[in-house]
Amino acid sequence: MCNDDERAAANITVTLSGQIIAAALAMLAIEGAVLSFVYSNRITDYRFFVLIIVAAVSFISSIYRAGKGITALRNQGYEGNWELKSTKNHFNLQAILCLIGLSCFFGSAFFIGQPKADKLTDEITLIKQEMSTLKNEMECIRKSRNISADERQAGNPGSDSRGAPPASTQPGKRVRAGQSPKSGGP
Repeated sequence: MCNDDERAAANITVTLSGQIIAAALAMLAIEGAVLSFVYSNRITDYRFFVLIIVAAVSFISSIYRAGKGITALRNQGYEGNWELKSTKNHFNLQAILCLIGLSCFFGSAFFIGQPKADKLTDEITLIKQEMSTLKNEMECIRKSRNISADERQAGNPGSDSRGAPPASTQPGKRVRAGQSPKSGGP
């Protein structure tokens, strides 16, 4: 009768160990997804990667220790010995390693870092800078035209309404910028 109780306790232990294995595997999958996201979208500190690696090693070690404990318990059970004393260390170490993995994983959240600037943001910033430069150039052109208009209003005979020099009065003869209409030269 005592053998049945020991066997039931061993069954509960193996079931609990299996659930911890499932949790460790799920955490490895979540860790992979988080690592992929953070690696592509964040500028991280080395501490993040250290904690993620320690967490992954802890989860994998936890699974390994569970396998060792289950195998040892199965081998003892085959011989009719269902005592948990010899396998207790394996299962305790499994749980401790899984907790260390969880602690490191959640601790890594403090070192995720700043978001990377994506290409779209860089392009928008560049366009804003170019627009600012164009605005400044347009303002300079407007100021120079206003000065020309002021000169025209002051009676400057050397420009027309657009600020351009007067055209040649001789038919067929063109005057280049900087040339006098009468002399044909500069």
